[in-house]
Amino acid sequence: MKLLFAEDTKDLNRAVTVLLAREGYTVDSAADGEEALEYIKTESYDGIILDIMMPKADGMTVLAEVRAAHSDARFAAHGKSGGGRPGGGTRCGSG
Repeated sequence: MKLLFAEDTKDLNRAVTVLLAREGYTVDSAADGEEALEYIKTESYDGIILDIMMPKADGMTVLAEVRAAHSDARFAAHGKSGGGRPGGGTRCGSG
């Protein structure tokens, strides 16, 4: 199974990418939303994991562009945002 993991926190990006690869996934990792969109334009993925708050294009923007280009695809999205504060806001949806 081929995944795209998009996360701007460098250490977290590296750690999750390594863990997913150890579990047998093929993983491309992106450091921001624009890089994620470039991967999506040139590659095919079984799953995409997006950070909601990334530079250049946030995860919701990336998700909207993927939905527009692949209207027949199914999505589930979950994100937690709160700037690292306990009790920060939660935003989720599916479609």
